[in-house]
Amino acid sequence: MSKVFDLSMLKPNPGFKHKRKRIGRGPGSGWGRRAGKGQKGQKARSGGGVRPGFEGGQMPLQRRLPKRGFINVFRREYAVVNLEDIVKHFPEGGEITVEALKAKGLVPRKAELVKILGNGNIDKAYAIKVHKVSGTVRDKIEKAGGSVELLEHATHSFSELTLGALSRMFPHKSRDSRMKVSLDDLKAKGLIAEGSEGVELIGVGTINGAYEVEVHKVSLKARRVIEAMGGKVRVIDPRFNYVEISFSDLAKWFPKGGEITPETLKKVGVVKDDTTSIRLVDTGRVVAPYTLRIHKISRAARRKLEAAGGKVELI
Repeated sequence: MSKVFDLSMLKPNPGFKHKRKRIGRGPGSGWGRRAGKGQKGQKARSGGGVRPGFEGGQMPLQRRLPKRGFINVFRREYAVVNLEDIVKHFPEGGEITVEALKAKGLVPRKAELVKILGNGNIDKAYAIKVHKVSGTVRDKIEKAGGSVELLEHATHSFSELTLGALSRMFPHKSRDSRMKVSLDDLKAKGLIAEGSEGVELIGVGTINGAYEVEVHKVSLKARRVIEAMGGKVRVIDPRFNYVEISFSDLAKWFPKGGEITPETLKKVGVVKDDTTSIRLVDTGRVVAPYTLRIHKISRAARRKLEAAGGKVELI
């Protein structure tokens, strides 16, 4: 006789259902009299708790402790070189310049200011041309028949021009034709402050049309926004006419590695003319070995590139 089945005989597979976790039922439940929450009150509630450093409303520790010192935003950072290092790398004496110290690796390539300290002794005549020296260094060099010339450091002060201000002061919504904005136009609108060396275009705000802008300095973001809209940026000062690229950009443009030159960067639309310099900065990850022929590279980017099997040649 066959067995009769009905819906009342259906049941889940073994192990499929578990007992409900019953909390808040006293110590006999196995979860303690506080139901596994650890304590009562605000910290035991769902979504409850207090922020780090909160002490119940009393004056917190980070406000009770005294604060000392400050950060001087006008501080000048000097790359320091000892006199003994100069004697070691330049045993014959002669002229010592900032470029010579950078070529020997005694100061970072991006260092703007160099100071010589007096650790060490010399017996050759040196002609030191840096931004700052200690009194001990000056005495030792002059006693050995050398000379010290302090270089002036030019601080660049630029008036900032945002993309939003450019669009607001010179409204233009067409991509078919470029609106030319010269330095005289910027001065007429009062966008260049008195006493500044020039104007710097930064990538804050948006534009709706194609512009041909004439400035002294431009940020990478602003340049890309202008060129993406079909415009052009003309940098007057050759010291700042460069395009900054990173390892993240290289991974996006050249994921398989290879040789990167100004010509290859022209093909991806990064470089527009032969007067633009290229600088590599240390942002992102190296995904493949690269052989770079560019104009500038940061010290950290060079180390990261060479550690990944790549190399760089400065033009």
